[in-house]
Amino acid sequence: MILRTNFKGCSALGLLVVCVSVACGDSGTGGAGGAGGAGGTGGAGGSTGTGTSGPALAVNEIQPHDFEWVELANTTDEDVDLEGYGLCDEDASGDCDTDKMIRFPAGTTLTAGGFLLILTDQDPLEGVGPHATCLGGVSECFYAPWKVSAVDGETVRLLDTMDEEVNGLTYPPNSTVDSTASYARLPDGTGDPGVATPTPGAANAE
Repeated sequence: MILRTNFKGCSALGLLVVCVSVACGDSGTGGAGGAGGAGGTGGAGGSTGTGTSGPALAVNEIQPHDFEWVELANTTDEDVDLEGYGLCDEDASGDCDTDKMIRFPAGTTLTAGGFLLILTDQDPLEGVGPHATCLGGVSECFYAPWKVSAVDGETVRLLDTMDEEVNGLTYPPNSTVDSTASYARLPDGTGDPGVATPTPGAANAE
């Protein structure tokens, strides 16, 4: 995935360090490394569901090694205002960790067909952003204090302003061994997730 300089964290999008660019997925709740059907429990590999309204935003890519990050995607032809949207990883019970969840500030826009980059495992004192120190040439991104466990696996969720889940992506345990690979949706926003070439802030690639 390649980082872009346009903002795109669940109902429309979503601190990890976030760079410019973001998207939503299928309804349901994923099982361990699984994607769910509507209100159901998924099998191996997958994503959690969409909210009841709003543009199609999705947690699009996860890279949990070294310079860790998460990417959001907007699969619609309209810009999405992310002000007040939240992005979180899991707590010990597997639910959204609201204590560490980040909220996107006023002025955060995920452009039509664009991506939003969030850098994770960042110093909480740095704040959510936007920040200019990002990855892959992305000019703006966001930071999140939490990190995705590459060994144990977990789900990253995007919540709307009412804390309803818009979309989520489950990273299965040990899906990748280092930063030369990511776990991403192919095609962007709507496809089944799997191991891919890292493209922070840009379209996903096999």
